[in-house]
Amino acid sequence: MKKYIIILTALLSIVSCNKKDKCTETPMAILQFDSDYGCTDSKHTLKIDLVNNVTVIRDKTTYDYEVSGGCHPAVDFTVYDLVIGKQSLDYLNDTITYDLRNACPDNILTLTVNLTQSSVAEKDTVVYHALIPKIEDQGNITVSLILKQN
Repeated sequence: MKKYIIILTALLSIVSCNKKDKCTETPMAILQFDSDYGCTDSKHTLKIDLVNNVTVIRDKTTYDYEVSGGCHPAVDFTVYDLVIGKQSLDYLNDTITYDLRNACPDNILTLTVNLTQSSVAEKDTVVYHALIPKIEDQGNITVSLILKQN
């Protein structure tokens, strides 16, 4: 059911952005490994060879080669792309939240990743990840990382 809602949301956002006279920024739904696939603490158990960087994985072969860890769900890469990054923090991570928007009129996706840190001054490294609707080959996504202190 979630898959159809996401596809419908994506289609509606594309249609709304084609109307130049009434184009607005559209929030879009994403999937996450913990809440949607039953993983536990994937921000610490997923492994990817990145250092304070982000990448987009668009196919299963790349995903299987680059991502490992305790939870490795079966992602449908015909429907989704995986935005995945790794970030070092000066404080323990409390929460990670995501906000995906389609900015009109250029149809540029913007994913904002909010990393909220606790007050515990202990270094932490987290892997953040969001399954987003498939980006066309010519499509762009901007990832904005925001560090917040709790």
